[in-house]
Amino acid sequence: LEPAASARRARLLEAARAVYNDPDFEPAEATHSLQEAIDERGAEARAKAERGLEDSELSKRELDQHLRRVERGAKREELLAMLEELAAWYRDLIAIAIGADGVLIHSDNAAELRADGTLERLAAAEDAVDLVRETFRRMQSLNLNSSLALEALFVRLHALFAGVEALV
Repeated sequence: LEPAASARRARLLEAARAVYNDPDFEPAEATHSLQEAIDERGAEARAKAERGLEDSELSKRELDQHLRRVERGAKREELLAMLEELAAWYRDLIAIAIGADGVLIHSDNAAELRADGTLERLAAAEDAVDLVRETFRRMQSLNLNSSLALEALFVRLHALFAGVEALV
């Protein structure tokens, strides 16, 4: 991964682990961190598109509209990619808990997964995968506010791992 993408991935995995490792986990803080990463990805895509259109014959208005579409698209792609990565992390917790170390997606984080993937967390991890996938489907099909959707997801994930039923 390029350094910026790697940093975004690290932020995501930090939030994924904090959900169950940090008793004082703050969903709003995790959401803010990931939203910053999403915004950074959008800005990167916009800057790249601007460089590619420097000599364009588009009017200022058309250029601005195009750049906003590029930025929005990149943000959406980043959010969906983050949700896929989050689901994969919780899937890996399941794999570790049942002794299937050989199928890890996050094999570069095997030590953390071994520490985190306990039988006590197995049921919560299974439900977490379902919650993340549900959020992914909703984000894919509906025009939801990404910050609100992420924060709601983190509230529910934290409640799952804490053994508390989340309000839906």
